[in-house]
Amino acid sequence: MTLGIPQFSESQKEAKIFIIGSTGFIGSAVIKRLVELGFRDLHCLYRSEERREKVFSVIDTSSITFLQGDVSQQEILRRGIDGAAIVLNASGIARDWGDRREFWLVNVEAPKAIVHMIEEMNAPTHYIHITTAAVYGFSTDLAEPLKTESSSLVRSDRLYTASKVEIHSWLRERMSGNPSFPITVLAPTIVWGPGDNAYLPLIKESLRRGKLPRFRDALPVDFIHIYDLVDAIPLCFFNERAYNEEYILTGPEGFLFERYVEKVAEFVSLPPPRREISVRTALMLAGIMEGVARFINLFRPGYRPSMTRLSVLLLTTPLHVSGAKAECELGFRPEIGFADGIESVKEYVQRL
Repeated sequence: MTLGIPQFSESQKEAKIFIIGSTGFIGSAVIKRLVELGFRDLHCLYRSEERREKVFSVIDTSSITFLQGDVSQQEILRRGIDGAAIVLNASGIARDWGDRREFWLVNVEAPKAIVHMIEEMNAPTHYIHITTAAVYGFSTDLAEPLKTESSSLVRSDRLYTASKVEIHSWLRERMSGNPSFPITVLAPTIVWGPGDNAYLPLIKESLRRGKLPRFRDALPVDFIHIYDLVDAIPLCFFNERAYNEEYILTGPEGFLFERYVEKVAEFVSLPPPRREISVRTALMLAGIMEGVARFINLFRPGYRPSMTRLSVLLLTTPLHVSGAKAECELGFRPEIGFADGIESVKEYVQRL
């Protein structure tokens, strides 16, 4: 445990908690943590039976009710929300490239559908939405003040960021309008650790193909380890102070992504990146690659460029955000930095 989790009462542990995105990186880790904390009525929405069996084969599932489907199926969604004290939405597309329609369906329309159904059912539910601190934008000027929860949201043409900004802005409006049920928005920085099925597989494949460069002018990037994140989330449970608030969640230190990549290369016995490139040049090349990829996608749907502007920014540029509000109001004090967290990745990345 990285911080002081509240002592939940027996009645709180008996409360129904509905988790959406239960087989994803964050969702599955949250469920394992809630089982450890003694919660006994977890309802988990998932889509793939194969993925469910893989993720939950190593934990006791006696306290879990699994609901197969997605939020487009109103009856399944209604079953999950009905009687739930907490609805935790950990779903979303967290990729640097993809189809605009898919990003908007999953990252924007699905959360709106959840909120609308809670309203329609007049459910006494606390809705907790997990987004990303990338909505506040990247920053290379470290002399500027740290961005906070009151900072403006970034304008972006990158689909992942733009979709997250749209739903974040919509939820901000809801929270400011005295909603009929409480909402909490959690915005973690880059989440890392075992279970990452978005970026670690890409890093490993890029290393295998020798396609990952070194960025000679990269800055330390803001990270939060998955174990810290899943300890932070229960701090919002049954906590009126968290109602209609948003919180930035970040780790105890930033570090160069290059250090992470080098350790992953060591773990899988592959050479680390050798070819050097500046961040500015990489962003320019990535923009060209994206344009070419959009043209190719007209004939070969699903084609992705080998490098995108978002991936370059994630690898090289800090978000420059403050986690002071989460520390002050939730008592969130993360402890897992690079040295403590990197060994947790070793076995997982070797199995990928």
